[in-house]
Amino acid sequence: MKHILTILFSLLTFSYAWGDAIGTWKVYPSYSDVSDIVPTGREVFVLASQSLYSYNVNDGSLRTYSNNDLLNGCNIQNIAWVNAAKKLVITYSDYTIDLLSLNGDVENISALANKQTTDDKTINSIYVDGQYAYLATGFGIVKVNAKDATIADTYNLGCKVNYCYISENHLYAASESKGLLKCVLTANLLNKNEWTSAGGYKKQTKEKYIYDSTNKCYWATDTDSKLTKYQKSENGSFEAISTGVIPDGPQYNEHNYILYNNGRILSVRGRYEYVSSDTSTPGILQEYDIANDKWTSYDNSFATEKGKECIAQTQISVDPKDMNHIMVAAKSGLYEYKDKKMVAYYDMNTDDPIISVIKNVNYSVVTSSAYDKSGNLWLFNMGNDNILCLSPSGEWKSFQQSGLTTNGDCRIKKAFFDSRGLLWYANDNWKKSMFGFYDINSNQMRQITSFINQRGTRMLETKNLFTVAEDKEHNIWVGCEVGAFYITPDDVTEMCSSTDMSNINIKQAEVRRNDGTDFIDYLLANVFICDIKVDNANRKWFATTNGVYLISSDNETELAHFTTDNSPLPDNEVKSIAIDENTGMVYFGTLKGLCSYKSDVTQSYGSLTDDNVYAYPNPVTPDFTGDITITGLTIGAQVKILTTSGQLVNEGTCTGGSYLWNGCDRNGKKVASGVYMVNVATAGGESGIVTKISIVR
Repeated sequence: MKHILTILFSLLTFSYAWGDAIGTWKVYPSYSDVSDIVPTGREVFVLASQSLYSYNVNDGSLRTYSNNDLLNGCNIQNIAWVNAAKKLVITYSDYTIDLLSLNGDVENISALANKQTTDDKTINSIYVDGQYAYLATGFGIVKVNAKDATIADTYNLGCKVNYCYISENHLYAASESKGLLKCVLTANLLNKNEWTSAGGYKKQTKEKYIYDSTNKCYWATDTDSKLTKYQKSENGSFEAISTGVIPDGPQYNEHNYILYNNGRILSVRGRYEYVSSDTSTPGILQEYDIANDKWTSYDNSFATEKGKECIAQTQISVDPKDMNHIMVAAKSGLYEYKDKKMVAYYDMNTDDPIISVIKNVNYSVVTSSAYDKSGNLWLFNMGNDNILCLSPSGEWKSFQQSGLTTNGDCRIKKAFFDSRGLLWYANDNWKKSMFGFYDINSNQMRQITSFINQRGTRMLETKNLFTVAEDKEHNIWVGCEVGAFYITPDDVTEMCSSTDMSNINIKQAEVRRNDGTDFIDYLLANVFICDIKVDNANRKWFATTNGVYLISSDNETELAHFTTDNSPLPDNEVKSIAIDENTGMVYFGTLKGLCSYKSDVTQSYGSLTDDNVYAYPNPVTPDFTGDITITGLTIGAQVKILTTSGQLVNEGTCTGGSYLWNGCDRNGKKVASGVYMVNVATAGGESGIVTKISIVR
């Protein structure tokens, strides 16, 4: 035993990036839009982009808070400090309330969220008096006792209260619709008739500089949204007396389209209206460097200097010959980036074949783009009957395709090249939905516009096709507002050889009901699907308006369904998915934030080598409670875990580059401290390798 412990503790002296445990979640909130600063003496709490962080005045450290590690919700609406209780009141968009103590303890109040009512429960602001926090809501005022974490009273005034306050022994409620109401504190505040008019409504204004009575200074944000300490001069001006600080994070929480590429996540906000630009988002391309945990916003100054507004970027294409050369499709044209800086843009006003979507309307929508293996960029331009191509040398070509648009309307989405070299797309046309491919070698386009499944049932009466993807068996999947369907490789072959698409039936995966009957259901029937990604084990990840579904490789089993109720997802409407097959990390983009989940499927290898095969965590320490991961495997590899004396402890088959072991023997009992041998052989037994796992109990 002494010899074993010597080995174990010597291993502890080495460091290795074993990665996160299977099932680990991470969140990546933005902190760029500061709405509240709350000094508490030792800590300054900051609400920014509906996320929370704190700055320690004594040591200068930053701490972030999220529903992944401490809080009970996301999308924070308001914060306020209750000094009498030494707690921070946090309210969320789902009407729940947290009370956060400086030592990290959190108490949750769910009574308001759980209250069954047709009233608007939105919490608009917080006013603090003694140990009580008064919440101005969409129906009145909720009084919270912060000391004992309870709701003390509820005053239903029958109107939206924007803010409230106490003055001269009266509680005031300011309402845009009812004006200023008041009630003496000694009266029955529960009775609406006790409340009287106190004048007209005045909008509440927030001070930019927040006074900190403990530290005798002011807090505000600088031009880069960084929390900064200020001093007020005799003439009333404010001078910064500290360097601004802000946690690293994305510039925004809207992640409409995300892409994994070469150890990074690229993201754009997307979301635009086709005619009006009022609701369209500014175009900002961001990069998350996974290894260094660092966010960078790409430089758009080129467009700004040219007087060119960059609006609603929707899809990212990375040059296969140069990862630092990126093209982004947008409502306002096509944008070219090199080394994280915009270097060119293309639209109806430049010398290229991109046109305006509507005559005399000054914007040109590039709906989607994709690179082929030779570095040619292919793109679709709304209102254009031509498929456009930009060569590596900068030469433009146009390929006429009369069936591409309907009444001049082309809304191609999620274009990509499949394993055959065909350019697939989903066309979300408002008059007639279709999907298909373009063969760049033969200049032939094939489209399916009739959606009849294998049982002769018409699936699709919708006009919304949102995404298209290829699985590991070369089926082509399409996601729409009423579910998912696919066509087989044989269907693709027939499409290539014939112009008649009437014989191509879509396939809906059939799932037999587990109720003893012969009834079947269709996979994800009537689920609104926004995106589809396929992992290395051929499992399908579906981004939907009801969270994320993980479906088995045979399409028959729901392996997981993540929502805001059982995971740190910031929103149930998931817009985009990206998978890092090297680590098994799956990223989910929503319009309220980005998060990731460590799956159990990683990159598989063609052979087993000492460099690829390893286990983590290793050594396994007493505080570790998750599964041990053996990674770097070939698909179908046979895994046997044995003691040093050769006794079999566990065995199984790898499904996608990794194998999980719960640290138990075949009887379900936790194994003892020691060194365990992992024998791995390829599926056919042609080759094998041995690695070791050290366990400390």
